[in-house]
Amino acid sequence: MPHSLILRSFVVLTSIAVASLTTYRTTSVAQSPQTAEFYFMVNDKVKPDPRVIKISRHPCGKAALARVTSLPDVDTKGYLSSDKVVEVDPRNNRIQRWAKPVDSAIVAIDGDRILVDADKKLYWIKPSGNFQLQPNQIAAKEPIFESRVKDHPEFKNSGYAGLWRFQDLKTGKTRKIIYEANCT
Repeated sequence: MPHSLILRSFVVLTSIAVASLTTYRTTSVAQSPQTAEFYFMVNDKVKPDPRVIKISRHPCGKAALARVTSLPDVDTKGYLSSDKVVEVDPRNNRIQRWAKPVDSAIVAIDGDRILVDADKKLYWIKPSGNFQLQPNQIAAKEPIFESRVKDHPEFKNSGYAGLWRFQDLKTGKTRKIIYEANCT
C-alpha cells in the first residue's frame, strides 16, 4: 500500500514537473511579435485605432502612422487600411494576395512572401499580414512594368493599378503582381 501511494505521488509530481517544464520552455523560446511603424490610409467612418501615432495629409486622403504587429487585412473595413497586392496567373485569376503599407515599394518576391521598402527599411510580408524586418540589402532584379490594369475585379475603378513582372528569388520564375502605384 505505501508503495502504491508513493508511485501515485511520483506520477503526479512528474506530470506537474513535465507540464511546468514544457510551459516554461514554450514561453521562454516564443518570441513576442515584431512591431513596426507603417503608414495606412484612414477610414474616418470607423472608430479611431489606438495604434495610431499620428495622422497626416496624403494625396489620397488621410494617412495614419501606426505601430502594428501585423498588417490589416485588405478586406477588413477598419480605421486603418493597407494597400492591396495580388499575384495573378496568365488568365489574371488571383493566386494569392498580400497587404502592404501605404506608399511602400515592392522590391522582390520569394515564395509566398513579398519584400517591401517602407521608409527605407526592408520588410518581408506574408499573405497573413505578418512581417519580418530584413536587416541586410538583397540583390533582386528590378521588376518590369507591363501595363496599367483597369479590368481586374480587385482593382475596379482604380487609376493607379498596374501589372509588374517579378523574378522569384527562390525559383527564378517570373511572377505577375498587380498593385496600385503611389497616388500623387
